[in-house]
Amino acid sequence: MTKKVESETKDFAKMMSEFKIPGFDAEVLLAAQRRNMEALAEANQAIAAGFEKLAKRQSEILQAAMGAYQGGAKPGATPKQTDDSRLDLAGAAFGSALDSMRAMAEVTNEANRKALDAIQRRFVESLDEFKRMIEKK
Repeated sequence: MTKKVESETKDFAKMMSEFKIPGFDAEVLLAAQRRNMEALAEANQAIAAGFEKLAKRQSEILQAAMGAYQGGAKPGATPKQTDDSRLDLAGAAFGSALDSMRAMAEVTNEANRKALDAIQRRFVESLDEFKRMIEKK
């Protein structure tokens, strides 16, 4: 949890402790909200890691494409050989692009799944906490 969120949580806890409402436990509410914030932070970390992987993969794709392009022009080649070489490069580049798109989609799906898992897990925990609070009354 960030320092700012932690500070604001403490400020809110102090403010809530001044109000005494029968049957209402501010500490329980604050603890639940703290766990909610932690779940969101976990989801954000999963998303950030996914974007980092995507950026790295895009960089690798660009480097590979530039290397293939530079390797395609051969000194002393005839125009037909150059054209054939360019066609071969285009076919290889297309296949590589498809593979790369598939890999990036998998990275994106994994990051989204991790983020959603963190939020869903916390949602279920929140429901359980709410049920326990209701059962106490």
